[in-house]
Amino acid sequence: MLLAAFLLFSVQPLISKLFLPLFGGTPMVWNICALFFQVLLLGGYFAAHLVQKLPPRREGFAYAFLLILSLGALPIGLPSGWSPEESGNFSLNLLFGLSITVGLPYFTVASASPTVQKWFSRTAQPSANDPYFLYALSNLGSLAALVAYPFAVEPYLTIADQLEIWSLGFVVFAAGMLVLRFLTEFTEVKHDSPQLALASSAWQERLQWVLLAFVPSSLSLGVTQHLTTDVAAIPLLWILPLALYLTSFIVAFARKMSSIVTLCRAAFPLGVALPAVLLANDLHHNITLQIAGHLFGLFVIATRAHSLLAEKRPPVRDLTE
Repeated sequence: MLLAAFLLFSVQPLISKLFLPLFGGTPMVWNICALFFQVLLLGGYFAAHLVQKLPPRREGFAYAFLLILSLGALPIGLPSGWSPEESGNFSLNLLFGLSITVGLPYFTVASASPTVQKWFSRTAQPSANDPYFLYALSNLGSLAALVAYPFAVEPYLTIADQLEIWSLGFVVFAAGMLVLRFLTEFTEVKHDSPQLALASSAWQERLQWVLLAFVPSSLSLGVTQHLTTDVAAIPLLWILPLALYLTSFIVAFARKMSSIVTLCRAAFPLGVALPAVLLANDLHHNITLQIAGHLFGLFVIATRAHSLLAEKRPPVRDLTE
């Protein structure tokens, strides 16, 4: 899960940079790339949800087939001689290029997190009935990729090198997933847990999941937009809100960070009030206070929302949903 999350986050800036020269370097390229990766991520989760409904043996074959098919799409990169059609639709050209460059491998990696958690839930491990703590691990991998790319990857590796290393990383990931599936095939156990006997989640609970996920996600985008356009045009400033957003997931789902969750619950009124005060008053001369105040509010609110989301997690049988 750690490797899968690292691959997911590291390939996004890489592929976006690959397409920038071909499409004129406009901000629209970044926006469409972001849309592409978000939709594919959701698609990967949905695929994991559908595959888990199959009988275990057929599920294993289906996922192995997807992994092998994705290996056939390596190495990632633009096909030789491909270029966007000059007279074609800009957005469709870019989406098609993204699809043939990295679409299938990214889709497969995106399905890993819920898939591994579901497999883990079938083992004899003591925590198998509640595998949601693994979300902390996947977000840690995303955070590592986010921090590593601008500081340790981009300055030292060419795009060609990055494409090759990512492809090798995918091979390691695919091999690991096949081994995991082989192991769980022979170690599956049925848990007689009260949690498994709970009724399926009602639509009201599903709506709560969506709202609790929507608020910090929307807030993260809003804080990023405000800080980078209205407060300070500082290079790489956009990394801080996203890093705090991912950290809030880690804190909310990790088992040994309850003290931070408690502090954020206590600080929630201040986390809402401080950014509001900063927005209502003309304090643009104090850039440090602006940045710190909005980042503080983002982290407190996101951690509070994600901790509530963790508390409302469904029975393990509904994990992929």
